[in-house]
Amino acid sequence: MKSGDKIRVDAAELGEEAPRIGVIDLVYPQIEEGRVIADATVEGLGEYFVGDRLRVWISAGTRPAFVIPASYVRTRFGIDYVQLRQGDRTVEVPVQRGRDVPTPALPDGLEILSGLRDGDQLVQP
Repeated sequence: MKSGDKIRVDAAELGEEAPRIGVIDLVYPQIEEGRVIADATVEGLGEYFVGDRLRVWISAGTRPAFVIPASYVRTRFGIDYVQLRQGDRTVEVPVQRGRDVPTPALPDGLEILSGLRDGDQLVQP
């Protein structure tokens, strides 16, 4: 964790539906009882949480992943499906959903663990 890293504040912590994205300003060098203290700026948060403990998500590394809008996934009989364009037709393929990965550009982002390949063209249902 370092200055400039992005953070995501849980929507549940704010009493809202969508999480807020911010940036770490300062990481204090002292660790107390296994906790790291940092200052962050989150747009639209105000000064309500100054000095409070708040659950946030930080990056612990990167890896390649397929992240798609959650609205593209349909669940039937407990199995998740997406629609793909193959030539001039549309087919449904099963996928394994991962965790929610909301970003400012894709607030309903959903990681897909399996079922998609590079070059697949998703079709919105």
